[in-house]
Amino acid sequence: MNQPMPANHYRVCGLQLASAIPFPELRALPDAGGSAAADIEFTSSKIPAPLQRGALVMTTEQADGTPWLVCTRTDAGYRFDFPGYADFFADRSGRRVTCTAHADTPPETVRHLFLDQVLPLLHNLRGGEALHASAVRVGGGICAFIGKSGQGKSTLAAAFQQAGNAAVCDDCLVLHAEAGGVRAEAAYPGLRLWEDSRDMLFGDAAGGHSLVSHYSAKLRIPTQELPEGEPGLLPLLGVYSLRREEGSPLQAPALERLSMRDALMELIEYAFRLDLADRDMILRQLTLFERIARAVPVRRLRMPDAMAALPAARDLVLRDLDHD
Repeated sequence: MNQPMPANHYRVCGLQLASAIPFPELRALPDAGGSAAADIEFTSSKIPAPLQRGALVMTTEQADGTPWLVCTRTDAGYRFDFPGYADFFADRSGRRVTCTAHADTPPETVRHLFLDQVLPLLHNLRGGEALHASAVRVGGGICAFIGKSGQGKSTLAAAFQQAGNAAVCDDCLVLHAEAGGVRAEAAYPGLRLWEDSRDMLFGDAAGGHSLVSHYSAKLRIPTQELPEGEPGLLPLLGVYSLRREEGSPLQAPALERLSMRDALMELIEYAFRLDLADRDMILRQLTLFERIARAVPVRRLRMPDAMAALPAARDLVLRDLDHD
């Protein structure tokens, strides 16, 4: 057998994960109920899943135009192919996932691809919604930062963390609609920062860190999880879409209020979604994000291209949340 039985148990993206490999990035759970109680079962194999002709449902490219992720839907499930690194196959329910990694792909890269790329899409497949966002705890709720890669979401969350507002996630914020509003839940704690950002914000106080993957120089900075017994779901207080103004005369961070339509479009742009042919998913997602756009402040946060602007951005966001 190429597939060892899952022996490690975690909570991530609001789901219980049973895994054949350990994930040091996650807090282990007791084996309550065994693998049968898990929402997702993750195993590895030396033999890739049989190739089947499938429908292309997603493709993303690297900066040089080469494929980064190619996702196809087959009769048996979904294939997530990261060319040159690893191949993940999930059944149609999104419950059983098998990874076949290339021989030279180290374990930390496999874990990163699964946790930060594949798992949020599986969460969507299973009926959940999440934003590609960094988020921090403010008072009794959650404040989220969305935006394109390189806009500074992680760095701004780290600035909040350094000032005493705990960073709760760096890439995936799970959303739940409830009668009283919208609540948020971190996929898992931790920040991913370039070395210069880490050194400026934390210095020697950064604590333990490790490379996110072998193909990136980003470092994984651990952050504190919610203590046992505290609620994992907290009210979503605000969403801020970052725009870094390179070469702009902008001297200080500035907020722009968005119309209902623009707020909805911002949320949709930064949502995790797997299969655009899934009409039920599209309707479910539109319904939730319209609710957020009506109930939660959604702003555009324009940022000067300077690390020195981070404290002012934090103060601006906190004043805005306090006003609302």
